[in-house]
Amino acid sequence: MKKFQKILPKVWGYGIAFLGIALISLSLCIAEYCPANLVEQILSSLGCSLFCLGIITCLIDLKDWKNYFADRVKDIVLEYSYLDCLDEHRLRELQTKVYQARFKGANLDLNNSFYGYYQKSIESLINEPFRDNVKQELIISIVDQDTIKVIDKVSYVCRSNGSTPMPSVQFAYSAKENAEIKSHSVSIKYPLGSQYAGTIEEISSIDNVDHQTKINFKYYDLKNKMQDGLIVIKESVHEMNIWEFQTWEMAHVTRNFTFIAKFPCEYKLQFAPFVLRPELGRETSDSGYFNYEYESWMLPKSGITWKLHKIKGNEKITKACIGDK
Repeated sequence: MKKFQKILPKVWGYGIAFLGIALISLSLCIAEYCPANLVEQILSSLGCSLFCLGIITCLIDLKDWKNYFADRVKDIVLEYSYLDCLDEHRLRELQTKVYQARFKGANLDLNNSFYGYYQKSIESLINEPFRDNVKQELIISIVDQDTIKVIDKVSYVCRSNGSTPMPSVQFAYSAKENAEIKSHSVSIKYPLGSQYAGTIEEISSIDNVDHQTKINFKYYDLKNKMQDGLIVIKESVHEMNIWEFQTWEMAHVTRNFTFIAKFPCEYKLQFAPFVLRPELGRETSDSGYFNYEYESWMLPKSGITWKLHKIKGNEKITKACIGDK
């Protein structure tokens, strides 16, 4: 049966071609007796059309032609390669139609819907590089009743997004944090696959900073050093206002974040994350110790805030203080 199905197109092709030849022959016979007859002209035209159709049917069934059309259909239906030929405007139109088909009845007006805001303000983040496995470790000590000393170590992996590299290392302190930098350094560690794999290179260092010096914003260009998997390590010592919330906003799209703090046992740490899916976060706390892990994505301007509070006299203090170790 399958063998018959394979040869069926050829049978149809030959049959149609022979029928066309028959009609042409019949028209020629009629033409001998009745020249310029309407029936003869119709039969001749129909015969030629059927003959050409039969030949085309047989040609299409040839292996090379079948492979050609199969590949073209595969490109269009399965691999969507035709999308590469569309301009930005047509792609946006197609994207909107896809969402309309998925979310029937949804308001997709570009000016008055969240979809419009997404296209204008969020969608471009898809094409940006991101930071992976961001980890912040703090060791906090008390200087006086208004000041804390923070030893801060931050590390993360730079991820390229296609051909777009991570452009820079940047950070800033707000005026309320009143940060006084005592020392500060930024280093990079080359990833596997690099000829310098495992090598740590310092790209900035500030030691013995004057007590009044403020670093409000710093920018370190990574374009000449950037490769996927590059590890950035920032270490700093600074004094900050104990009465103000300390914050960290993400400068780039971030995946997987860990926050660890060690502090004196007579204090407790108030902590709040600002993320899209707070239920995915996990907290662990003990006397003088706090750990927060968020295994998901954070957008720019997402982040965390924290503040130390003195434990009141009626609150229990655990004898074994992790923060003192």
